[in-house]
Order: sequence, then structure tokens, then C-alpha cells
Amino acid sequence: MLKPVWWAVRLFFNMTESSLKIKIEDIKPDEGLHLSFEDVRALCELESDFPEDVSLQGALLGRADFFRHGGNIHLSGKISGVLLLICHRCLVQCTEAIEQDFFYILEAAEVQDELSDIKEVGLGEDDLNVWAFRDGLISLDEIFREQVLLQVPQKILCSEKCQGLCPHCGTDLNKGKCSCTEFHEDSPFAVLKGLKVKGS
Repeated sequence: MLKPVWWAVRLFFNMTESSLKIKIEDIKPDEGLHLSFEDVRALCELESDFPEDVSLQGALLGRADFFRHGGNIHLSGKISGVLLLICHRCLVQCTEAIEQDFFYILEAAEVQDELSDIKEVGLGEDDLNVWAFRDGLISLDEIFREQVLLQVPQKILCSEKCQGLCPHCGTDLNKGKCSCTEFHEDSPFAVLKGLKVKGS
């Protein structure tokens, strides 16, 4: 029995291209479709979606493997790159490597629309990995964009032990103590300085 021939396509995009549509008909029943990308950052227009304290450093590699599975398409992919971040405590620039595998079940939006007309379907755990495509076209740029944005941390820290900045003089406490006294006379906590706890 002959084994299916796997083939890969390496694609290069100029900086003006902003989307990538994959035709369902290009995903062969036996071989599937296998794509790899030198840099998908321009393709996904990620810079406009990032918060002000987040950007990309260097290239963002991407891979996508499509397989037919019944009436659906299964997508296995991977993204890897480096995020350039600003620590929320000390405001120092830091980096975080991302290397994320992902999997989606791709369904025709027309089929989903028909099912929703028949009955209300609750969102289950398996549904979180379902992505809808319409008119026989898969928006791979949107899938890559979602995966990258999911890797952006809500709380950015250069390290778990980051001590941040002194709230009074702004000194980076990771580099050493500042000359501020522990309590200032105008501080609402100044009254606690001379407080004695019973039994101590």
C-alpha cells in the first residue's frame, strides 16, 4: 500500500499583503495541505491589535497543516516568536518567547447557521476549538492573529521577584534601595508608624 505523499509549500508575502485565504479545494483528501511561513506579522496586522506595552521582536514563524476529516477540516498549527514587553511594576523592557501549538476543527459557517436554526446548542469545551469558514475559504490570518493575542499576558512582569518602583521617588528597587524613609509625614499610613500592638 502506497503511503500518502506529504508536500509542503513555503510562502513569502510582501509587506502590503494583509490577508490569506485558503481554498478548501486546495486541501487534498489524502495529502492535506501543509504551509510554513517565514514571518506572519505583516500578514496578520498584529501591531494594531497589541496594547501599547506590547510589540513583536523579530520574525514570527508560523506553520499550518490542514487535513480533511469527514465533512470538516482539521487544522494543526504552531506559532513561535518573541514578544517585547514593558513590565507593569518597574516599567523596564523585557522579552518573552512564545512557542504555541494549536488545533482547530474548521466547519462551514453555512452548516453552523442551519444547526442554530434548528435548536439552541450550548457552548461546550470542544466547541472552543471550532472555527467557522464561509464560502469555501479559510481566513488563516485571523487564526494566527487569535493565537498570538492569546499569548499576551494580562499582567506583565520582568520576573516574579520584581520589586517595582518606589511610589515616592520612582527609583527602581530591583537595582537597590532608595533614600526615601519608610513612612512620610504626609502619608495616610504615617499614623501607623508609632502604633504599638498589645502584647508586643
